[in-house]
Amino acid sequence: MKKLFTIIIFSFTIFSCNQGQKEEDRPVAKAHDKYLFLSEIKEVVPNNSSKEDSLLIANSYIKQWITKQLILQKAELNLNKKEKDITKLINDYRSSILTHRYIQKLIEQKLNTQYTEEQLKEYYDQYKFNFILSYNIVKALYIKIPINAPGLDRIKKIYKSSKIEQLEELENYCLLNAKKFDSFNDSWIPASKLLNSLPIEYSNEEKYLKNHKHIEVKDAEYVYFVRIKDVRYINTLAPYEYITDDLIQIVRNKKRIEFEAELEKEINKEAKSKNLYVIY
Repeated sequence: MKKLFTIIIFSFTIFSCNQGQKEEDRPVAKAHDKYLFLSEIKEVVPNNSSKEDSLLIANSYIKQWITKQLILQKAELNLNKKEKDITKLINDYRSSILTHRYIQKLIEQKLNTQYTEEQLKEYYDQYKFNFILSYNIVKALYIKIPINAPGLDRIKKIYKSSKIEQLEELENYCLLNAKKFDSFNDSWIPASKLLNSLPIEYSNEEKYLKNHKHIEVKDAEYVYFVRIKDVRYINTLAPYEYITDDLIQIVRNKKRIEFEAELEKEINKEAKSKNLYVIY
């Protein structure tokens, strides 16, 4: 075996050094009566690979190929004629692939995957009880400031405010002093993501959220300020804007399913009109 792989590496080294040259397709490995040729190795090794990477990729592929051939030979010897008859499986697999490729081609050519806000909201309103939250979500303001930063007393007063001038003051202060200042683009986020970033302990997340609209805590290095602007609790309806991406995917899939159903209907209708099939 060691001798075999020495020959393999030597052959591939020649290949690596002469990629630009046209050379005969030589075998680089043999298992029983099956050969692995250099051309097949070239197909799996990226052109921009270094010599070292090329050898690693090639030898890994060769070892896998040898193992596959050895197992295949065992299967040929140990399976009976019925077990080795895979004609139907091959035909079914081929039919499945061709059908899938044809439908995909038609979808790319004819299916309009665009959607409107109205379509998304219509689906949400119609099936809203399918969109029940499995965890708590929040909209929040999160501030993390070094414990020795100046003006913390002022921050304690203004981080709770929703007045524009105080929000601007808070943002300007945080740009200069805060380790982190995040309103999460005013989007919904999992409550656990927010609370896990704080040096706190709690046994019931929902209860904690109901009792803490403003949070002020600290550890050895930082002071944390959180203002929870809004909450949606587990087992309640998910806000439309929180599941917009899911709705887009659902609406697209719905269009695809409807397109495929209509395609099957049209194909059957055409075939029937042309007497292309008979049911006995």
